[in-house]
Amino acid sequence: MPKNIGIIEICEPTHYSVVNGLMKAYTYDKNNTVYVFIVEKIADALKENGLPVNAKLIIYSEKDDRKVFFKNIESYQFDRFHLCTVSKHFTQFLKFSPQCKELYFHVHNVEEWFNDRISQRFNIMMYNLRNSQVKTSPITTIYRFMRGILRKQYRQRILKNVRSYNHHFIVHSFSVKQFLSTFVPTYKISVFPFAIYEYMPDNSTSNVKLRICVPGIVSNARRDYDSLFRILLFNAEKLKGKLTVDLLGFIPKEEFHLLDTINTLQGYGIDMVYYLEFVFGEQYDRPLSQADIILGNLRVEKNSTQKYGQTKESGTIYNMVRGAKPGLLPQDYPLDKEFHDSSLLFKDYDDLGEIILQLVNDSAKIDFLKQQAKINSEQFSPASLYQLLMAEKVTA
Repeated sequence: MPKNIGIIEICEPTHYSVVNGLMKAYTYDKNNTVYVFIVEKIADALKENGLPVNAKLIIYSEKDDRKVFFKNIESYQFDRFHLCTVSKHFTQFLKFSPQCKELYFHVHNVEEWFNDRISQRFNIMMYNLRNSQVKTSPITTIYRFMRGILRKQYRQRILKNVRSYNHHFIVHSFSVKQFLSTFVPTYKISVFPFAIYEYMPDNSTSNVKLRICVPGIVSNARRDYDSLFRILLFNAEKLKGKLTVDLLGFIPKEEFHLLDTINTLQGYGIDMVYYLEFVFGEQYDRPLSQADIILGNLRVEKNSTQKYGQTKESGTIYNMVRGAKPGLLPQDYPLDKEFHDSSLLFKDYDDLGEIILQLVNDSAKIDFLKQQAKINSEQFSPASLYQLLMAEKVTA
């Protein structure tokens, strides 16, 4: 039976991967029509990745009137509507009432939406004020604490509106689902992966050096670049001429100090690829296809309440699926079981250094991991994900 599907993502351009996955899955059924309400950067990325004929993009520009944009969406009739990210524009989302039979609300940060206590926010603020690695002024840190308290009120009211619909919550891994189920009934939670496999070509077969892709914005607050660069420098003599590291994201201005270390590593004979502007579409997919393995140098515990893989998901898994690539991940990352056969886990960064040294000299090991990664990614085809989205929901 034909369905009208609505998807909105106007908050986080870096979440275009979720939008692409939803769009490609729903449009797998040619009888469906998918309306995608997005910002210009996401539209550009979706166009580069290929638009299905039964998808329609409605683009929001910063110069547009948001109230008018939201009112326009309310004029449509949907069978399903996906609220992909609500991280700003709270006043508009609070008043937003899409006409739909089912509303799907995507939860990226469980603790912010369901376990946001003022005492926790205060502890995080004090941690950030005391932590020398957090390069944020005290005034900004205190401002963010006060803003968080205000946004908590908005989130509670938005959740109340969501619950007034025939609603469902979507998370992007089973580990996050387990954590969310402590706050909402399990039957109200669906897992939709952060990625979709579109049979990207493998352009790594001609690599003469091990090529490690490190995806995501280059930020020491989110990922541990200091430790990564330390072990690369320590092992530079053994890695010289054998390794390429692709920092597949962009380096924001506040992290430009890392360029000095990057240049030093290049001087020691380690190829370092980096970007100073937002990377998407073909510019992103081409180097991803050239990677041998993907490194998630995550700070798994962001702070006392946020943990990658438990309270929120990492884009590292998205890249592993999309590129059919194996992964290198911290041992304490709660990795879903289907990725175990195609992943190597490191207990600390000295251990990571040893693993990299082994891989640069063992092409057979990399080839085996790639084969396993390809098998894994086949589970995330548009056809498979469409079946996942349309599966009957259990009620117990």
